[in-house]
Amino acid sequence: MAQSFSLKKYFSKIFAHQLISELADTHGAQLFFEINNQTPRKLAVQLMEDSIKSLDTEKRLDILKDLSYISSITSAHTASLGKKLFKEETGKDFEPEIECNSDYDVVLYLYLRHNDIAEKLAFLFPFYSSKSYISYEAKKVEKVAMESKLTELSREFTRIANKDDNATEQEMENLFLNDILYIESKFQGSYNIQDKIDNKTGEIDKKHVIRKIENVRIAYIPNEEVILLAGNVSKQQKMIFLDTFLRIVCNGGYEEKVESFNMDPLKNLSFDFIPFNKGTPFIKTSVKSVTLSYAEGKKKLRIALPASIEYSGLQALKETLDELGLAERFNSFDIVNMTFGFMFQNKEKQDKSVNVSCSISPNRATLCPLFEYERYTKSILKNAGIYEGWKVVENS
Repeated sequence: MAQSFSLKKYFSKIFAHQLISELADTHGAQLFFEINNQTPRKLAVQLMEDSIKSLDTEKRLDILKDLSYISSITSAHTASLGKKLFKEETGKDFEPEIECNSDYDVVLYLYLRHNDIAEKLAFLFPFYSSKSYISYEAKKVEKVAMESKLTELSREFTRIANKDDNATEQEMENLFLNDILYIESKFQGSYNIQDKIDNKTGEIDKKHVIRKIENVRIAYIPNEEVILLAGNVSKQQKMIFLDTFLRIVCNGGYEEKVESFNMDPLKNLSFDFIPFNKGTPFIKTSVKSVTLSYAEGKKKLRIALPASIEYSGLQALKETLDELGLAERFNSFDIVNMTFGFMFQNKEKQDKSVNVSCSISPNRATLCPLFEYERYTKSILKNAGIYEGWKVVENS
């Protein structure tokens, strides 16, 4: 893991203290602490921490190993996915026997009571740990047709992994959840020579050979007609995996395309996204900044806008342009970039909201459709005539 595990920090996010006792029971250990709803949080955390530290070394280390692992696969996204997996596998809504008030409670509960789901969360966690994906258009394929192609896809991935005399085995794991196909391909990379120091003698082996484990992760979202790809391989290899998936699963292939966004509707200072919301828990949006170009694109002007819950739509931009005396000239500028904050009601926690920051340019928006509320944002942009889909790059 990138960071060392902190027991205190982990327990500060655990409210279902009964689960800690339950985990200890699986290791033949018994914890002694009394915590109820009236126990101050700081004291509750200290009691849980002290109870673990008081155990004999072997049991303490075993429990810490489990907690460290559970913490490493926990996030708001995996907790939400865990509930969806629970519904898919049991046909019931997630209503745990022990009240789970935090995401950490949820994942710990699933680890203890539904370990098969926890294993799937461990597989899904890396997909949501970063938004650094290559995205590309991928036409919609029905689930049955998609699944029938996976064996052939795995064979092709094995062939790719073994190119250039790189003899290796390739393992492909996949999971289909909520209309998204998740795929991870793992294989050994090329041989590299790296210095290795002998811990006992201190001698340096200049000819130590290692092979890095390489991986490619793919998320295919048929309803959005998009594929996302990431991994620790070169960009060239990523593009080969991308083209292979498109060819086998989508009966297509890669050609140079970019997403296109029409900025013209945003030149209307009375514009608002509210009329274009269809079926999402959208609340409001407000503009945060705008970058304009003029003098035939030779000059640019960036305007940071005031942040206030009172503003919505382009209201903050309109008032600022009025103050600068630029409102009447606004249509003569080209919009290079505009950044918005989209606010949605949290579907799982009705008393909370989810904020999505979105920067829009003619050929790019900082949205990753793997994330639910960012998909909602993109659908609103599409309904508003701003998102225009994928277009072939024209050679100049």
